[in-house]
Amino acid sequence: MWSVVFYVISFWWVHVCVRNSNFSPRVKMGFEAIYCFFALFIFFCFRDITILNDTHAYFEWFDDLSHSAEHMSHGIWHVNALDRFEPGFQIYANMIMHFITRNAYGIIFISGLIVTIANILFIRKFTNGICLVVFLMLCAGVLESEYSGMRQGIAICVLYYAYFQLLKHRLFIFILCGIIATTLHSSAIVFFLLLILQKVELNRKFISITFIGGIIIAFFIDKVFEMLGLTDLVYYEQGMTRDSVAWAAIINTVISAIVLWFCYYIQRKYSFKVKEPLLWWMTILNVIFNMTSITFPIMTRFSLYFYPFIFILCILLINRVPSGKTRLKYINLIDEVERDVDYYLLKAECYSIDKDNKTAILILEEALKENPTNTQVLSFLASLYEEEKNIDKTLELVKKALEIEPENPVFQNFLGFMYAETGSNLDEALVLIEKALKQEPENGAYLDSLGWVYYKKKDYKKAYKYISEALKYMPEEKELYDHL
Repeated sequence: MWSVVFYVISFWWVHVCVRNSNFSPRVKMGFEAIYCFFALFIFFCFRDITILNDTHAYFEWFDDLSHSAEHMSHGIWHVNALDRFEPGFQIYANMIMHFITRNAYGIIFISGLIVTIANILFIRKFTNGICLVVFLMLCAGVLESEYSGMRQGIAICVLYYAYFQLLKHRLFIFILCGIIATTLHSSAIVFFLLLILQKVELNRKFISITFIGGIIIAFFIDKVFEMLGLTDLVYYEQGMTRDSVAWAAIINTVISAIVLWFCYYIQRKYSFKVKEPLLWWMTILNVIFNMTSITFPIMTRFSLYFYPFIFILCILLINRVPSGKTRLKYINLIDEVERDVDYYLLKAECYSIDKDNKTAILILEEALKENPTNTQVLSFLASLYEEEKNIDKTLELVKKALEIEPENPVFQNFLGFMYAETGSNLDEALVLIEKALKQEPENGAYLDSLGWVYYKKKDYKKAYKYISEALKYMPEEKELYDHL
């Protein structure tokens, strides 16, 4: 028992140690990814098959089929309509039997490998703190469920990919992935709700309607199954005959409700704009399905699809929490005599972190009067004016900075990107960004800017090429996916 507790806490410990180290963000993320891979794969795949609930059932099923001469005489596409598992999972198992191994441990290893890699890749799309998210998912029992319920675990991995396709408005690929996931585990059909929710505005009215609908379903879930003609399902029979209190469902409901409240609190406290409406809807759905599972435990199958996303939303909001006020207290202690350019830059940064760009601009304008040729002030001030949508002032300041330091790749890229944003001087923008890339050929931001110029020039092949290349160097940058 204590070894398991230590194992789970180790992810938190590794995250804290890596975060406080002096390595670059890319090295930190790589280290956390490697640790998570080996720690998860070894723990969940090199284990006794009885440790997790459903694993033994899959092991015996695979073992029986792989040693059946009749079954092995069929091809990989053979599906038994009377089998308890879905067609997609049967085909998946057939592929392992025919091409990899007939040993029943093979399905545990391969499924565990898929779940491990898919979760790490999914998490790193949003945050560098991979170990932190894994720690939260382990505490909530999410990863344990994915590893033990192989069908659903692999279906969730498919839906991770589907989610990003939906963000890119690639509906055909999203629907195709949804169908594949449903053939692996029928409960994956719930993910198609996102097609509706992406069109629904995230406001109090629709959230209230969704919660009221969830409460009604929770009380009349048996009637819903009867209306849909699903009373012959094993899950229905298990739900109707259960006498004990579903404590696990109650705990899950409390956890997901606390996370939702915490996210809402941060959103309101710092007046953040809603950048991830689908993540919010999935967090809400997770609470509703967990709440429904109190009266009908099998509904936890549906909540599991949304659980990973609620922790992603939580981490994204935490990362956006400003810390400028604390730093500002120390900066204001600096004596009047010692207030040089760095003082003004730091003070402006604090106000910028707190989303008070107007005050930050006033501070930098004052600094610029005393230091008219300081390129740091010019660059920072230009970026603030850009955020305030004052394009003319932004261009004026960047041009001035570039006149002072004509070979500075940051200013070359900045001016080139602003030209691309306004759709003007695209040929000059191309020259400027290419100059910047000659100095820093692996800079993801410069590659993205180059791709954006080609996009504005309607050369979509080159645009896709450079933005895709930028993703190799900036995999955590969500804006690049929007550009694609």
